[in-house]
Formats: sequence, structure tokens, C-alpha cells
Amino acid sequence: MEVEGFKNLKGKIHAHLSHDRLKEAIAALFQMLAEYPKNDLEKRTIITAAAFKRLENAWIGQIVDWDTYAGGKNALIAEVYEIIEGIEQLNALPAGDSSYEKKHREVYERVKNLLRKLGERPETPMAVLLIALGLGASERILSSFTDPRDGKVYRTVRLIGKTWMAENLNYDVGEGCWFYDNDPKNGEKYGRLYTWEAAKRACPPGWRLPENEEWNSLANAFGGYYAPYSLYSLAFVRGKDLSQSYWALIEGGNSSFNALLGGYRRRTGKYLGLDRNGYYWSATEYVTGFSRYYYYFNGDYQRVVQNDYSRGLGLSCRCLKA
Repeated sequence: MEVEGFKNLKGKIHAHLSHDRLKEAIAALFQMLAEYPKNDLEKRTIITAAAFKRLENAWIGQIVDWDTYAGGKNALIAEVYEIIEGIEQLNALPAGDSSYEKKHREVYERVKNLLRKLGERPETPMAVLLIALGLGASERILSSFTDPRDGKVYRTVRLIGKTWMAENLNYDVGEGCWFYDNDPKNGEKYGRLYTWEAAKRACPPGWRLPENEEWNSLANAFGGYYAPYSLYSLAFVRGKDLSQSYWALIEGGNSSFNALLGGYRRRTGKYLGLDRNGYYWSATEYVTGFSRYYYYFNGDYQRVVQNDYSRGLGLSCRCLKA
């Protein structure tokens, strides 16, 4: 980045911070990150110019209560200043300097920490932020887990700081679980369908059903979700392409989460939606004693949807490491 351009952006950030405009200050900080440094390591810049444009579009018009963030607003402001200081030190180093790589990594880690703090709130537009930094895919950790109850091995994936099963649960808890169409062959790929109560007791020791906010955070990290009864969601997703999270999270997507379109079972015993939609329980109650949140991968419209319905439906189950 040219020295004059850097100074102008730095002045803009200081002005925003002094007038309590933290959202605008962080947007300007991302612009700074997008434009530095112009030297032989340009290909390894923290955020590309194209990614910054996505960042800019995501932040404009967002309303965020910064006082609710961990550590408070002052701590967040301090982190912004520390990142600016690191960028200044990087700009002062000549191209090819032996200490450049170490300093670049320090700045990069500070930016990641800042984004993680921002991501603690589900309404933060983390989809673009994480994708711009490459965190959505690069921080996934693939592994496996053996269910001690029956010896079945499940693939797992660590995403956004949480370890998820990367396969649908297929454990027989007795009452309240079924194979789609009562055909065990369907269970080999899609696992079983569970009522909410059955799903709550189906996860292996040390694992549990994901809460509503954990599903939200996962979907937001890859592009967002649609909640038809949420005024916030309707305002946030207006004009946005929500297919990004759908394609990232379904089978074969770059997240390795591998959500499956395993359909569902009605209380009447009728099965619907195989290879068309996938439905997953949340542990969170919507109306106590009646309905529970669930998330479904809508193959017709290519989006992840949050909804609620009777706990007696038979839905798929993904467990989260406790």
C-alpha cells in the first residue's frame, strides 16, 4: 500500500473510533488489510481485493450492538489499533526481509482472533468474513469417532471451533426411530430418522444434539440461512444468494459436513422427501412441550432453512461433541 493511502485509511479509522463508529472503523480496517502490502509477497496478502469487495457489501447497512461483544467495546477498539500497528510495522519492512514472514503471521492471527470475537454473535455477517480469510474451509479438521455402544465408525469434522459428526447418526434407540421407508438399506447411507425425544437420547456418550445457535453459526460461516418467521433473517437475507451455504454443507461440499437429503417421517408413518430435502433436529425448544427447532437443507431452492415443528416428526440427527 502506498504510504499516503495508508495514512488516509489510518486517519479514517481513527476518526470513526473517536466518534464511536466501530462498525465503520472495522470496515475501513478490512479495506486496509485488502490493500496491503504491494511487494513481492503480494500473493500472500491477508485479504484479496476481491474479497474486500464482498466484505464491504456484507458490512454496509448491518446494525450490530457492539457493546454486547465479549470484552466490551474498548477491548475491540484496542484490537483494531494493534492490527493497525502491525500493518505499519509490515509496511516499514523492506521486501524480502527475514522478519517479514513472522510479522505477517502475527497480524494474520490478530485478524483471525478479531473475526472470531465478532462471530460470537450469530447476527454478525460472518459468512463473507470467514470465506474472505479462507477460514471456512482451511480450519476444518477431519477425523473419525467410534461409537462404543455398537462399534460403528463415524467421520467427524471440526468447523468453527466445534466437532460435528460428518455422517447421519444410525443408532437404534428402540422406540422413536426408523429407517426411511422401513428399509435398512436406506440406513446405510442416510442413518435413521428420530423423534426429538429419541434424538436427545440417541447421541453417544460425550456427544449431544446441537443447540439452535450452533446450527446458526455453522450456516452463517458458509453463507447464511433462511428463517421465515424471523424479521432479522428476512431483513438480512433480502437480495442475498443463500445457495452458498447449501452447496458448502451438503454432501460433496467444501466444508466436509456432508449433510444428506434423507427426507423425513410424518407422525402418520408416511415418509417423504428422500434425495430432495434433509431435516435435522436442534436441541432448542421453540414452544415448550410442543415444537422444536429443526434445520433443513432444501434441495428445491438450494438453501438452509431454520423452522420449527412438532417433536413427533422423524428427522435425521447430527451429534456435536460435548
